Amino acid sequence: MKTVLVISILGLIGFAYRQNVNTVSHKTINKEQKIFKSEDDGKSWADITGNLPFDFDLNDVSVGNNGITLGASRAKVWVSSNSNSDKWSEVELKSLDIFLDHNVNYMVTSIFETNTGTYAYISHDNLYFRQIGSNIWSPIKAPIGIYSVNDLVEKENGKIYISTDAGIYFTSDNGEAWDLLFNDGYALDMINLGGKILFSAKYGLYQLDQSNNSWSTIMVNNPLENLGYIDEDVLINLYQMEGEIFAYKNIFTRNQPAVRELYESKDQGKTWTKHKYNESISSLGRIDSILKKNGKLYIACVKGIYVSEDNGNHWTQLMDNDDESGRTTMKLFYQDGEFYGVKVAGGC
Repeated sequence: MKTVLVISILGLIGFAYRQNVNTVSHKTINKEQKIFKSEDDGKSWADITGNLPFDFDLNDVSVGNNGITLGASRAKVWVSSNSNSDKWSEVELKSLDIFLDHNVNYMVTSIFETNTGTYAYISHDNLYFRQIGSNIWSPIKAPIGIYSVNDLVEKENGKIYISTDAGIYFTSDNGEAWDLLFNDGYALDMINLGGKILFSAKYGLYQLDQSNNSWSTIMVNNPLENLGYIDEDVLINLYQMEGEIFAYKNIFTRNQPAVRELYESKDQGKTWTKHKYNESISSLGRIDSILKKNGKLYIACVKGIYVSEDNGNHWTQLMDNDDESGRTTMKLFYQDGEFYGVKVAGGC
């Protein structure tokens, strides 16, 4: 299948817990920010911004079998099919009638793709589901009291797991009842490993056993484990590709430069080693997306989008961020032989 690269230039205000398409955040398209597509692996680019309005508020992006979905404010999403990605349709997930608080923006803060369709979450409200091939978004009750959903895993048996600001929740009845399985701080990314789920949270990496919904810490001496300093915050983003799992660790310490490290596991998260070319990768700045396809390593970061054919030792730039302010960064997605990217603010 022909490889297509799509770069979307957008703006983000705020910081998101969930990096690989993120949660409590706010992004805005303006007249200087456009969407581009490349059909030659990034050598040339075409503008496919199409009919997206300049004042569009964007909170999240997903790419899947339903096409490209953009989460907006006022309980709306914009949708475009992959085959016609310069034409966008506005969809209202929830009617904002007089019974709702008009001081609340009802942002669609996160969108997730699964094997059955697309999930969207409206902050402080509910999840909404669109089955593949359908135009209908059906509401699913979210756990009471949460304000962000950072990731979602859908099992073949209909069970749904979500990572939130309050931990990890589970439902087996399409949201009629939710059980809180992990409550040791916020939970971020999840990787579906069949009978188990690997997930990152406030204090490190954990594993959830689906058979009894119990969780355990991944190795006591795990190099990714957060030491728990009062003035330190650690965010770990997980990426699964071509038989490997990457864990990108950001350590934020008060009044100190951020420390960023990339680890990899080839045994489904049982053991971890720091990436051989961690120094070369870290020199690119804060990374917001990592993909590995056909043996090539792709990274989207504050400087732009890069590809490496030697596992990260040397890099070729595919797209320049072209932002001297340093306030923006780039993200990258992959679906059915196509790459999709988004430029967002928050590049510090």
